[in-house]
Amino acid sequence: MVLQDGAFHAVDSSELAFRLAAIGAFREVYNKTKPVILEPIMNVEVVAPLEFQSAVIGGLNSRRGTIVDTEVREDEFTCLAEVALNDMFGYSNQLRGGTQGKGEFSMEYKVSWLLSCFFQASLTAGSRHICRFYPTSRRSWRMLTRKPYPRPKSRLRQ
Repeated sequence: MVLQDGAFHAVDSSELAFRLAAIGAFREVYNKTKPVILEPIMNVEVVAPLEFQSAVIGGLNSRRGTIVDTEVREDEFTCLAEVALNDMFGYSNQLRGGTQGKGEFSMEYKVSWLLSCFFQASLTAGSRHICRFYPTSRRSWRMLTRKPYPRPKSRLRQ
C-alpha cells in the first residue's frame, strides 16, 4: 500500500490522525482482498541406520510430513519426505536423539502451498493482539490521549 497524496491542516491534522487513516485503509483493503498465507514446503532427505527407521519415519509424520520414498541399502536407509519449513525447526535435535547421533538430514526448498484453514485462522486471530496499542473505539483513544488532571495544591493554613 502506497500513500499517493495527503493534505495537512493545522487544526485537524496530527500524527494520530494520519496513523488512524492508514490503519483504517489497510483494514478496508485487507477485508476486500481476502488474502491467504503461503507456507514453504521443503524436500527433506534423511539418512540413518536401518535400526532407527521407525523412529525417523514417526518423527517426520509427527511434523505433518509426507513420506515420498524410502530406500534401504546394506545397513542404512534413506527417507525422502516433504515437510513444511515451520515444522522442521528443532528437527536436528530430535533426529540426533532418536538415532543416537548417527542420523543426518538435508533439506531444500520445493514449493509454497496454501496454509491450512485452521492454521490460517489461528494466525489471523493472533495478530489482533499485536495491534493492541491502537485502540479501535473513540473512548479508548480519549483515555489514551487524555492529559492527566493537575494535582490540587494543598490548602494548608499557615
